[in-house]
Amino acid sequence: MPKIDIKKIILNLVEKKDGVKVSEIIEKTGFSRAYINRFLNELKEEGKIIPIGRTNKAHYVKADKDFILAAKKKILSIRKKIKNKNVSEDTVLDQIKQDTGIFIDLRKSIGDVLNYAFTEMLNNAIDHSQSEDVDQIRSYRFWNWNI
Repeated sequence: MPKIDIKKIILNLVEKKDGVKVSEIIEKTGFSRAYINRFLNELKEEGKIIPIGRTNKAHYVKADKDFILAAKKKILSIRKKIKNKNVSEDTVLDQIKQDTGIFIDLRKSIGDVLNYAFTEMLNNAIDHSQSEDVDQIRSYRFWNWNI
């Protein structure tokens, strides 16, 4: 019986589809999520792929700047729940920028206004909500301004 090269299958799927989800690899190979994750982790450590997104919505793309940017541009919304203890609104905003394409390709003036508005609103929630968690932090890319 021929040996199946899982890494090669994953890399081929990443190349053909500009990214692949774990569920697609499972469907293609019939192997378990845990088994597939072992190969995904090896490919990440080798610097060949990178995950975009989180948990069940994550997909893997070629570890190439253009592939990563294209994948992030497709992620135009995010939901976060954070503990309201020792949290910095700047750190939360930086994480959103790192994980999504919400703020990509904005003119500097628009980005500056959105940065300020987001951090002020989150700061108010942190300082005045008196809750343990700040939930429903949702950011959307709903604009297409050419100002």
